[in-house]
Amino acid sequence: MILPWKNYLGENNEVSFETPDGVKYIAYPNNDSHTIVKKINLDGTEIEFNPAEWNDEKLDISFKYSDIYGVFEPCDFDELEEDDDKQCLFGKTPGGLYLDQLQRPEYVMNHDMTSMIFEKDNWGKLHTPDGGKTIWKTEWCDRLGEHYNCMRCDVFPENPGWKKIDFEDAKEILKENSDLFDDVDLIIFELENHNWPLPSYQEESIIGNWLIP
Repeated sequence: MILPWKNYLGENNEVSFETPDGVKYIAYPNNDSHTIVKKINLDGTEIEFNPAEWNDEKLDISFKYSDIYGVFEPCDFDELEEDDDKQCLFGKTPGGLYLDQLQRPEYVMNHDMTSMIFEKDNWGKLHTPDGGKTIWKTEWCDRLGEHYNCMRCDVFPENPGWKKIDFEDAKEILKENSDLFDDVDLIIFELENHNWPLPSYQEESIIGNWLIP
């Protein structure tokens, strides 16, 4: 089961989604304990779930909306496949990819839905999901000494999300780091003409579906 969480880029970087019936779920990733999920019913009443209760709620979502989201198929540690080094306790995508406890696929959490332009330790990543039409930056996480992923999660609860970069600003950044490239002018030319390679995952756009500016 894949749930369509939307990460609203902005001050609160909220992660939420709404069912076809109008029930809203909001998640608050927290690496100090666990992800907290809150359900807001149509009458405005709210219910907060701990991890076990959230698993039960996912079973209910799966029962109601399996034709939309798929079937929730969790497993216990002793049921994991021997080669499952990612510990897919919350099921897998139809293609066998990892799902986190919010039922988000790894191609959304990683940078598989965007194409890297360059990355630099202690600075971040510059990338484009659409051949250069829009350019984005993923920040560097000083706390862990690595780049953030694409959405808030238990590892990166403070994830600021992607930051949109104007082409002229991106061009300046590339020129300032020209020593990292064989031909920085060619990279700028390809981006300006929207000919940058497209991401490996192209079935849908991450902007507007998962990340909301």
